Amino acid sequence: ESLESVRDSDDALAALASLETEVADSFDRRIRQLQTCFDGNGADDLKIARETVRELQFLQKIRAEIAQIEEELV
Repeated sequence: ESLESVRDSDDALAALASLETEVADSFDRRIRQLQTCFDGNGADDLKIARETVRELQFLQKIRAEIAQIEEELV
């Protein structure tokens, strides 16, 4: 949804940069969460790590879409 609203924004490049920062921050948080899972020995660590990897894949897909929109706008 946010990607579509970026295209329609008055200042699409600024909106895109803001979204990119938000996604990068979220990606970094997930990486730290994954590191914590690998350091832990809890029974739920594997489940959490698996879900975190899925979230990272989704965020990476969004990053690729952001890059594509950025190319279209420039």
